[in-house]
Amino acid sequence: MLMGILSIPDNIDVETLKLFMKRTHQTHLGARLGSACVAAIVLLFVLGRSFAVPIVLWMALTAWCEFVMTRTIRQHEINLQQPTPQIIRDTTRSLFYLTGLLTAVYSSLGLLLTLGPMPGPVFAALFSAAALMNISSQHVLHSRMILWSIPFPAITLLMAGYQLGGLALVVMALILVQAVSLTKAAVDSYATLTTALALAKAQSEARIEADAANTAKSLFLATMSHELRTPLTAIIGYSELMREDAGLDNRDVDVRDHDKVLMSAKRLLRQINDVLDVSKIEAGSMVCETLTFDVADEIITACDTIGPATEVNGNKIVIDLDPSLQFIRSDAFKFGQCALNLLSNANKFTKDGTITVKLWQGTKTQRDMVFVSVTDTGIGMTPAQAGSLFRAFTQADATITRRFGGTGLGLALSRSLARLLGGDIAVTSCLGSGSCFTLSIKPEAIFPVVRDNIDLPIMHNLSDVDPLAKQYRAA
Repeated sequence: MLMGILSIPDNIDVETLKLFMKRTHQTHLGARLGSACVAAIVLLFVLGRSFAVPIVLWMALTAWCEFVMTRTIRQHEINLQQPTPQIIRDTTRSLFYLTGLLTAVYSSLGLLLTLGPMPGPVFAALFSAAALMNISSQHVLHSRMILWSIPFPAITLLMAGYQLGGLALVVMALILVQAVSLTKAAVDSYATLTTALALAKAQSEARIEADAANTAKSLFLATMSHELRTPLTAIIGYSELMREDAGLDNRDVDVRDHDKVLMSAKRLLRQINDVLDVSKIEAGSMVCETLTFDVADEIITACDTIGPATEVNGNKIVIDLDPSLQFIRSDAFKFGQCALNLLSNANKFTKDGTITVKLWQGTKTQRDMVFVSVTDTGIGMTPAQAGSLFRAFTQADATITRRFGGTGLGLALSRSLARLLGGDIAVTSCLGSGSCFTLSIKPEAIFPVVRDNIDLPIMHNLSDVDPLAKQYRAA
């Protein structure tokens, strides 16, 4: 039974061994040697020259044991760089043996003092109590380690208590029990710490691997932009030429066929552009190209672009532009892309309804911000669905994808672009009543108005967009 209790465990984790060696036998090496020197000097001063030889021999033995332990631990650290079950068992066994030996050496001076005259037993009791506190804070590799390190200081403490009298013996026994309890608690805390550190390291490594794989994917897609876009652009160009020829020859059937090809090719090109833009953002290669532009003109251009699609769905657009807001300095292309994506999203989920576009400048603490809201009267969303909107390749739920199609990239890309422009996109929605997406950006500058205010009427159908845009731009 005793051999079972004293048996050395062989299932200790490699990282736990490394941490124990670093913490106990390297970090605290100087503290141990320093305290031993102080103890030796105090004992020489108090006990006199009669104890000089034993104390010097004890210091020499202690220094030699520390040297042997340091050299052995360095070898173990090298071996653990390529750990095997046998190396782990050998390292664990060595640490148990060395810890027990070192504790015995440090405690031997106290044992010697208990055999001498007063005040030797007093110093022996103090020295042994200090050794027990050291054990409780450092010998925490495993609960069985205390069985290898505590016998010598415990015997010394009890002998000193016996020499000092009955009451002192009781006090020393209580100190011993307390030291054992503290060591058990320290072992449990150390086990929890090492488990948490191992889990954190595993999570960190997994995160680094995932980030590296994601970055590699993003860099690959970002560098493939030319190879992906060029063939599709050629298809669109030749299809437009063939459609023009078919129109000149009054071949209406061919015109409709070419329109279908063009519509599909342009849709695919937009999806490719979205994937590439998301990849550029993830790879950190997306940059802003700032210039001064008419922000209201960009809103009307986006409405021009979405016009044919809104006519198909029977939607009307209402535009509400802030007459005091005109030129700003930011990235016009990215701003227009965000606005167009929001309009496309509103039109996709709205049938025979109204899409309201509002542009305004922030007030008070948000005077340096520009806001665009796109409100629709479409199907709306639940709070749970709205919470998953801005994740790439994700839509509100699977039924949305089956019913309306799409890749789930538009809103995720728009939010990333908005944050690149110093703003964000927020959403409020009610199931069955529609949604409101609010785009905010922070331009480098907002310039004073240099045109007359124009009252833009409601656009009940998209045929009103073009002449209105011309009027606005002429102003």
